[in-house]
Amino acid sequence: MTTGDLADELGCSSRHVLNQLRILERTDDVGSKQVGARAVAWWHVDRVTPPTMRPDEHPDQTALDDASETSDDRDGFEDLLADWTPGRTDAKRQEQRDAGRAALRVLRDDGRMTRSDFEDELLPAFAVEDQSKETWWRKSVRPALRLAVDDGRAVHHHGPPHEYEWV
Repeated sequence: MTTGDLADELGCSSRHVLNQLRILERTDDVGSKQVGARAVAWWHVDRVTPPTMRPDEHPDQTALDDASETSDDRDGFEDLLADWTPGRTDAKRQEQRDAGRAALRVLRDDGRMTRSDFEDELLPAFAVEDQSKETWWRKSVRPALRLAVDDGRAVHHHGPPHEYEWV
């Protein structure tokens, strides 16, 4: 199930469900797997075995009409981030761009978020090697959000609390 499925089923917020699932995952009661750009599947480890084959590797998989276009391309994230060249090495640059791209995706999907929301939601999965939480925010996430603000896709509400809103 996805976090949204569980939230609908339980009648509570997705963020609450996600926090609870992360606790259960740390105790090895629940497993998870990233199944899309912003999709995570969760399962009870005693009842479900995680898939051994990716869906796109399955022999019955059919090609999509426009497989070359990613969700980021449709949303214009690549165009938005095209001139942003963070990091000093290609590897670091890719990690920072991945974190920035993820921040744009989660803001678009959640609508309005604070710095701590971004840290809670993204830092575990999109940490950048050798960056503290503060550096990760200043060099990997905030620059991507500023590009979205400059482009008119997001608004920065000066706080307290400071919030970013997708428009």
